Amino acid sequence: MERIVLSDVPALSGALTTAQVDVYFFDSDAMSFADTLNETERARCARFATPLLRDRFRVCHAGKRAILSSYLGCPPADIDFVIGTYDKPRIGNAELTFNLSHSANWVAMAIARAEVGVDCERIDPTVNYRELLDAVAHPAEHIGSRDAFYRTWTRKEAVMKQLGLGFQLAPVRVQVPDAAKPLPNWRGSHIDIDGASLRSPERAPLIVDVPAPPGYMAALAASEACAIRVFQLCDEPINEGGRR
Repeated sequence: MERIVLSDVPALSGALTTAQVDVYFFDSDAMSFADTLNETERARCARFATPLLRDRFRVCHAGKRAILSSYLGCPPADIDFVIGTYDKPRIGNAELTFNLSHSANWVAMAIARAEVGVDCERIDPTVNYRELLDAVAHPAEHIGSRDAFYRTWTRKEAVMKQLGLGFQLAPVRVQVPDAAKPLPNWRGSHIDIDGASLRSPERAPLIVDVPAPPGYMAALAASEACAIRVFQLCDEPINEGGRR
């Protein structure tokens, strides 16, 4: 995962091709962005119960706007978002697509020229994942550890978001590969929707595990095979050769 600052994004955005997905991670407790939220976002922000959750929401969505503005060539506050089918956010009047995920303080955002889904989850050692298996695991899946549970979950949610269905599609109806095995890329999810199946290769999303911050797992689902660039957005990135 390459560490970058916000001023690096314009050069990166110009290199985005139709066969590529860019994934950005940033820490909403450590980053700061200009507050460019619109009235709808401010209203959503105000509904959170604590200052910490309100601050995380504000940074998450201001960061989303700051990054996308480089790809769209417009000020962050001018980006118009619309709500698509099953409440999946989209960019109005643009071919660019994006998907956002946040867990605790970390935010992940995928940007592409085709439908994409991303999920990032903090591995919570206090969660009794075994109690959740009936609601999560497909009958053909074996989940025997906490890491396997979170790996399976991120793959499933990325697929559900890429398809634009979200939790309209029950996780138990999405079969992903054995979480104990490495997954460079994989196509062939068995996805049951209203008795039909999206198992055919031309329709099933391609799933890729994505490097994530320590203590987290992440996965990406895309409609086509793609090259993936993964960045961590920082205030002061530290590379192998030292501080920039």
